[in-house]
Amino acid sequence: MFLGVRKGKALAASKKGGGNRPLPEDVQRRRIFAYAVVLLFAIAIVLLIMPGRAAGLSACQSIILSQQRYGCISELAASTSNISVCGYLPSQSADSCMLGIALAQRNITECGMISPSSQYYYTCIYNLSVSLGKPSDCSLLHGADADQCFYGMAKIGNFTQLWLCTSISNVSLRSSCGYVYDYRRAIEYRSAPSCGALPDIANGTVLFDIVEYGGGQSMGSLFESSVSGFTPRDFCYNQLATMEKNASICSFASANAATFCQDQVKYAEEANTTASNRTVSCSNLSVPNLGGGANLNASESGYLRNLTIMGCTTAMAVSTKNITLCSEISNSTFYNSCVWGFIKTLNATGDCSYLTNTTLKGYCYSGYA
Repeated sequence: MFLGVRKGKALAASKKGGGNRPLPEDVQRRRIFAYAVVLLFAIAIVLLIMPGRAAGLSACQSIILSQQRYGCISELAASTSNISVCGYLPSQSADSCMLGIALAQRNITECGMISPSSQYYYTCIYNLSVSLGKPSDCSLLHGADADQCFYGMAKIGNFTQLWLCTSISNVSLRSSCGYVYDYRRAIEYRSAPSCGALPDIANGTVLFDIVEYGGGQSMGSLFESSVSGFTPRDFCYNQLATMEKNASICSFASANAATFCQDQVKYAEEANTTASNRTVSCSNLSVPNLGGGANLNASESGYLRNLTIMGCTTAMAVSTKNITLCSEISNSTFYNSCVWGFIKTLNATGDCSYLTNTTLKGYCYSGYA
């Protein structure tokens, strides 16, 4: 009897709590799979955000995805200024990482950890040589890289240090560097004989560096010289004669440039007089062999002559601080180039109204001159 009672109670309890029965196997498998997916996703999220939280190299290296792993290593190297950590990156990325740290630390010895065959090595040595003011560090480079470093440092110093030029192994580049140095001395000491050290053959590289870095006031800048076929020697005599307003110096120039030189001197003497009282102007200069003797057609020759006139007029306007000289140029394109050059050179933003080109005028009024 008691047995039957217990059995009945158990059966009733079983019916009442029927929800405790095991789930079907397929439902259990799906539920376990869903839990696993969620867990893996959570792990992935942790690994992705770990670069910002990782405290050491081992934490970075444990990251599964390569992009995030390398990003973590790069950030770690930069934040700790530990250049050796960069070595755990692929070669090119490692060199870039090392460059950043060496430049940030301004430590040229750390450049030595970069592969010497990498362009990053040259960039590291050159940039720190410049920023630290130590051109002698160019000697840490070799061959053409060292030459370019020495030449670049000579340019930055406006070619005032001859030893930088003589440190260049390439004969042509060493000569070009030395010629600009000679030119500067000729202008600085007002020495016509010093101009004689310059080459008497066309040399665009030397001429460009003379105009850009050599100092002195260029009457026609690069326009009157390069397009007119001036040699560096002729240009030097022309510059010196104009600065000294001494036409006798023009006699040292070649026959090709002497008349032009004399006209320039006369124009320099008359620059501050009214146009009607001048005996010579940029528009009627005796321009020698346009194009350096090249076989030019009429259109090309005319274009080069306009360039020469514009260069001459711009230089005279700048040297006399008289923007109205640009109005002597009839061609509107070259007129606007003259005015724009004047405004940019002298930062004369108050003269924007002289521009007739609406685009340039807009730039000027917007402060881009």
